[in-house]
Amino acid sequence: MAALAHAARVAAFALFPLALFPLTAGCGPSPEKREAAAVLHAIDVLRDAPAEPASGRVAHLQQLEQVSASDPRSARARDDCVKAYRLLLEGNALEAKVRGALADPSGLTPEILRDLGAAEDKIEESTAAMPACDTALADLHRWLR
Repeated sequence: MAALAHAARVAAFALFPLALFPLTAGCGPSPEKREAAAVLHAIDVLRDAPAEPASGRVAHLQQLEQVSASDPRSARARDDCVKAYRLLLEGNALEAKVRGALADPSGLTPEILRDLGAAEDKIEESTAAMPACDTALADLHRWLR
């Protein structure tokens, strides 16, 4: 009888961690919060990337665009920041093209003047769009706390 009681105690002790498994299975952040963290990380990487070469920032922008965001808060932050940074990067690229053309007097064409105007417009639009990105990021940070 004592051996049976001992075996029962050993079995109960061995199975105790399995009894706790349902309690721990739900631990950790939800899929939505993991997506939000991924969006924030991708935006941080984009913001922290050096301005030159521009191709690096363009690659980070494309990576941000690919981040899954099923929660509206994450999607808003991703989409608002993609919009603002795309405009900025496109404006900067046009500005660099204009600077290169101005280095050679024969490069001054009506097309270059149009590019200069387009660059200024895109940079202004980016400046106007950036507060929406910042607000969406702040909202996402608050939600993750």
